[in-house]
Amino acid sequence: MNQGPADRPDRLQEALSQLPRGIEPGRDLWPGIAARLEPRSEPARVRAVPRWAWAAAAATVLVVASSIVTATTSRTATAVSPGGTGVAFRDLLAALARRGFNFNEIRRILDRRDGAPQDQ
Repeated sequence: MNQGPADRPDRLQEALSQLPRGIEPGRDLWPGIAARLEPRSEPARVRAVPRWAWAAAAATVLVVASSIVTATTSRTATAVSPGGTGVAFRDLLAALARRGFNFNEIRRILDRRDGAPQDQ
């Protein structure tokens, strides 16, 4: 069974009380400590960025860029497609009409682009 502090013999307590409270070093330790605190003559080596970090950064930029392009393209495609909201397509036709295009001219341009036969 373990003995607790109360069970120790009085001899041990007496021996411990006889020990000095502090010990002075045999020599002055400060010059050695100060020398280690002084700046070193050679500059610290800068670690190069690992190759995987550059690859991760490039992948992140690629994902963000492709997301922006995809979001912009899908928003534009929805705005100009007749199957989209309709309001945006009507706004596009109105903008073209304000520039002097009429519906027949717009249809002829779109048909030409799609390869449909032209009406004469």
